[in-house]
Amino acid sequence: MSRLLKSTREIWKNLDRNIYSGERYKSNMKALFMVSMFSAALGLILIIVNLLSVNTTMLLASVLTLVSGVCCAICVKILKNREIAIIIPVVFCMVIITVYAVSDSLKMNQP
Repeated sequence: MSRLLKSTREIWKNLDRNIYSGERYKSNMKALFMVSMFSAALGLILIIVNLLSVNTTMLLASVLTLVSGVCCAICVKILKNREIAIIIPVVFCMVIITVYAVSDSLKMNQP
């Protein structure tokens, strides 16, 4: 019985530790940085397209995409914080999808 309790305590201790350490941490941070750079580049391309097509509603979503990518890159490279770098794009994506949905619904209601 004490052997079972001892192994259970060890399992609970191991569950609380971070799985991203060493080489896995470096590879995860590198992947996050690449995704953030891709997101920033996509935002920049979308800004140019929306400026040329004079689509101001979608320009907001494009700017948010660029800001999301840049903020994520700053969190990864300067702050070295992967949790914030993961949360920022999720929040910005929720805002971007909301902007797209609202702008489409406004276009549908216009005569």
